[in-house]
Amino acid sequence: HRDIKPQNIMLLPDGTIKVTDFGIARFSRSELHATGSTDKAIGSVHYISPEQARGEITDEKADIYSVGVMLYEMLTGRLPFEADNAVSVAIMQMQSEPKPPRSLNPEIPEGLEEITMKAMQKNPAKRYQSAAEMLYDIDEFKRNPSIHFEYKYFVDETPTRFVETITHMKSESRPEPEEEEEEEKRGPRTLPILAAVTAAFVVVALLFVGF
Repeated sequence: HRDIKPQNIMLLPDGTIKVTDFGIARFSRSELHATGSTDKAIGSVHYISPEQARGEITDEKADIYSVGVMLYEMLTGRLPFEADNAVSVAIMQMQSEPKPPRSLNPEIPEGLEEITMKAMQKNPAKRYQSAAEMLYDIDEFKRNPSIHFEYKYFVDETPTRFVETITHMKSESRPEPEEEEEEEKRGPRTLPILAAVTAAFVVVALLFVGF
């Protein structure tokens, strides 16, 4: 669709939801057939996915992102990204992370927050890969509102130091190769020396006794 937003969603009296306005989808499809790609950021800037903002080729995961933005707005009463002009909002869609919904409204169930944030991942590969996959989690949440999906997206750019530290400690406690060689050399020599000293002592003692 490429332009999922509240203005294009109809909620009928019987609860049925209809999606309207497929003009952009048809426009984008025809342009892709003609050129193979598009450099236009199409869609409503507050709801478009990062790949749409960059003018890249999009698929159904772009719509999932937009659904995530709508869900965020319904839960918190505000859009995840707002600025004075459309360009600034588009840049925020590409680069900024939204505030977690629960930081704006602590009464939001954690499971619902996780669903929202997973749908709004910048990287399409980390989002729900289909609407059916997202609906499955929503159904699970409806059955158990206290459910935790444990979708965590912590990114640590610093290198892991734990293994390096352990390795360093082991290397410090272990003797150097030269020291090991010296110890090996000293080890075998010690027994013959002691044996010689003992033998000499015995011989001297016997001589003394004989004298």
